[in-house]
Amino acid sequence: MAVPDEQIADLKRRLTSARIGHSQLEDVEDFSYGFSLPTLLSFRDHWLKHYDWRKWEAVINTFPQYRTGIEGLQVHFLHVKPDAAKAKGKRVVPLLLIHGWPGNVFEFHKLIPLLTEAEAKHGVVFEVVAPSIPGYGWSEQPHKQGGSVEPLTYIK
Repeated sequence: MAVPDEQIADLKRRLTSARIGHSQLEDVEDFSYGFSLPTLLSFRDHWLKHYDWRKWEAVINTFPQYRTGIEGLQVHFLHVKPDAAKAKGKRVVPLLLIHGWPGNVFEFHKLIPLLTEAEAKHGVVFEVVAPSIPGYGWSEQPHKQGGSVEPLTYIK
């Protein structure tokens, strides 16, 4: 998946022009009176000056990605299968990884290779499916109330 340059430029414009309060209670830099102003400013500075979107986009794009319709929503997901030759003789187990809120499938970028790459000493390897929950990543946001990932926890 690729994010157009125009969207990244728009994000940077919005971050630059965002009205962020410039005062805070003296001697209070924790979150006891709301979001810490120094922390918020450091986050904005990081996104504007240091975050390399294309670097991390390239990392997520090392995984096979798809979109499918589920109950009327387009849902993005990673589907990473073990190498068939390396998995030969091993038990291949399907594994569904669902990120939390707020979060995204990128949280699994270091874990997925560990699960899908067969090692000689292990008799099992995993085939991973990791959906972006609705409204996150490249998944469409819900259009009605009542959606939940809870039923997915009962899949056997």
